[in-house]
Amino acid sequence: MAAGSAETDASEADGEAKAAFHLALRAHGVRDLAVLRAMELVPRSAFLDERHAGLAARDLPVPIPAGQTASPAWLVARMIEALAVAPGQRMLQVGAGSGYATAILRQLCDDVVACERVRGLAEAAERHLASLGLSATVHWVNGFSAGAVEGSFDRILIHARCDERPDALLDRLVPGGVLVCARPCGAGQGIVRIAAVPEGWEETPVCACSLAPSRSGLNGLR
Repeated sequence: MAAGSAETDASEADGEAKAAFHLALRAHGVRDLAVLRAMELVPRSAFLDERHAGLAARDLPVPIPAGQTASPAWLVARMIEALAVAPGQRMLQVGAGSGYATAILRQLCDDVVACERVRGLAEAAERHLASLGLSATVHWVNGFSAGAVEGSFDRILIHARCDERPDALLDRLVPGGVLVCARPCGAGQGIVRIAAVPEGWEETPVCACSLAPSRSGLNGLR
């Protein structure tokens, strides 16, 4: 009887945690139902080490290997929501990190090309994705490097601050394509949505943020 009661309590606690996570996303302005559903399907804890897994449902950034930080789930959701990803599109992700955002994107479209400049993170991200049954390759490559990836894309997500407009990646967008990244904004920075329109580029602010600057080269740390 005691075991059954403990299982019930654990189930109720899990349900409450999921409800609080969902409400936190909505409180931060996430409204797209497809994105919210994808966030529910992908456990953030699966992309964190054992020491930090308990922080998965918390509304804060979490340390990951190689001195990097996983952004809060709400920020991941706002960036992906701004992309307006749809099935059948080809997606480029620059800065895969732990692979969490990659998993969310894979829930929304099948063709995701993920890049990560830190070798250990790229390898760990692939393991995390495989543990959830998601087939996705995280390339150990700097997505900003010329020739790093081939072809054009409908959507590009850069999980970093770009102090200069990323024109080389914008040129990889198909007509009507969208790129989302962080850009300097006044004394701080913010997420922006840059859309390819007939007149050139249309830049729309999304939300405030705090992301590390984009970096050149590769990091071979494992």
